[in-house]
Amino acid sequence: MVAKIVVLPEKVANQIAAGEVIERPANVVKELLENSLDAGATQIDIQFRSGGISFIRVSDNGRGMDARDAELCFKRHATSKLVHIEDLQSLHSFGFRGEALPSIASVSRIHLCTRAKDQGLGIEIECEAGQIVQKKPCACPIGTTFTIEQLFYNIPVRRKFLKSEATESAHIINQVRLYALAYPQVHFSLKQEERIVFSSPYCQQLEARINELWPKRACKNWLPLNHTQDNKVISGLICPPGVGYASSQDLYIFLNKRPIASTFFLSTLRECYRSYLPPKTYPSVFIFLELPENEIDINVHPTKREVRFKQELKLRQFFGEALQKCLQKAAGSTPFETISTFQTSIPSVTYNKSKDDFKNLDNWVCKQPYSSSNFKPISPQTSFPPSKASFTYTPKTTHTIVDQSIKIQLKFFGLWQNTYALFDEKNSLLVLNCKGAQMRIWYDGILKLLKTNTLGSLQNLLFPHAFKLDGLQAACLHESIDHLHRRKLCSLQATSENTFHLEAVPQWLPLEQIDLFIEQLVESLMEFGQNQTLEQIFEPLIKKILPHKRFETIESQSQVELLYQTLESCENHITDPNGGLLWRKISLEDLFHK
Repeated sequence: MVAKIVVLPEKVANQIAAGEVIERPANVVKELLENSLDAGATQIDIQFRSGGISFIRVSDNGRGMDARDAELCFKRHATSKLVHIEDLQSLHSFGFRGEALPSIASVSRIHLCTRAKDQGLGIEIECEAGQIVQKKPCACPIGTTFTIEQLFYNIPVRRKFLKSEATESAHIINQVRLYALAYPQVHFSLKQEERIVFSSPYCQQLEARINELWPKRACKNWLPLNHTQDNKVISGLICPPGVGYASSQDLYIFLNKRPIASTFFLSTLRECYRSYLPPKTYPSVFIFLELPENEIDINVHPTKREVRFKQELKLRQFFGEALQKCLQKAAGSTPFETISTFQTSIPSVTYNKSKDDFKNLDNWVCKQPYSSSNFKPISPQTSFPPSKASFTYTPKTTHTIVDQSIKIQLKFFGLWQNTYALFDEKNSLLVLNCKGAQMRIWYDGILKLLKTNTLGSLQNLLFPHAFKLDGLQAACLHESIDHLHRRKLCSLQATSENTFHLEAVPQWLPLEQIDLFIEQLVESLMEFGQNQTLEQIFEPLIKKILPHKRFETIESQSQVELLYQTLESCENHITDPNGGLLWRKISLEDLFHK
């Protein structure tokens, strides 16, 4: 028998609709907080018990409501924020649908006490399951207080799917922190049971609010983010290169002071930090975007966490450019505030243009015989390595360089395990990871050649390297043989349908890494095809090679000096290519736990 279509009773419809807005107690807190902020509150106090299931109270000193508005606020689609559909293009408030309070009221017992500024008395209203059961005048301060009790008491099936009280409490605390971050000019206090979680008065700076909300936060050297383009503004704080966390939970992005979840923002963020953080670590960021209201659509989902953008590609470029500029500036700056260049003698350099570009490739990283007399720092303006020449050091007339802007000179202590150079800098111990520095220099040198398309000729293998691929991989490589040879990426021949002979490879490639080269090359062609830059093809390969590459052992101060100066010429001399910190600063307090 076919069921007949019926109109649901209003009570049932309201309870179903409530599920779209109120998934858990934290959603109740969110909706009430947004109402308080829309009402212009400068102080908001939140209390909850039992993970918010048994009790939630949100009090504010905002504009409050008169008796008429207090009663209307519990009716569905009753709102002061929106009249015409065109108003969606110029919204400056959080709530606008008029669904939040009716949804909360339909699944709980709710008590409202509110007074407007021009009213001598306030109004007190009690609701149960969406129905007003009591209404009367009351004495109360200007503002609004909502008390929610027994959430989902009339929908037991929804209540049993809530998580533990500890989990629900954690969601509430995180929700309040989000709005406290977005509004540092508002005094927030949060109490769980009878314990004060935090109380944060008006803050002039975002960092002060962060320190109050996360007092044990590890990052102490935030990078200020400020970038403006046309009518778009991005600001906030991001962690510096090399400082990462095991969890991806500390990525906070706000759009017009509204916390949002956007996959394309997060993917751009991860891409920007790819070269500045170790693998499997995540940055911590607090980013605030200000965009015109007519360029965004926040009416996608009832919780408004998902947002659509009119010009997503341009916004992604703007977002990525702001992050890259900030990170590049930090990576190219002095690792520590008072770090200085060495004071030493500098010989001139002669270039031998008759040699092949790659004959002395490994000489970039400490392969020459060293003494204090032949130390040669490389300036940032030097083309490094020379695009069409190798170089040798020839001691000639020397002079002394002294950077007048430097106040403190580094004092070299010595080497530890031929890997770590130790320096004294203003009662602190500076540690330089020499192998990481060598990796950075070699990596940047190769990348510079890739960017300028000056890879030079290929090196022929003494014996062709035979390898076999499966059907799809082989078909892809067959189509790319001429392309690879033409671009001087490699030279290979197909000996059968699935078998190939590799005959020549790039000169910078260590021969013991040929199998890795083939694997990465095929993977890159399978994913991106032939229309990609040399950087896109080889950068992942170079990073895979780095851990296996052998570098010259550092054994003397002059080698450390050359390494230091050459590292300074890199765009990023804070982290190695895999994002690990090259420098560590250890204070006396850190050493002796004072």
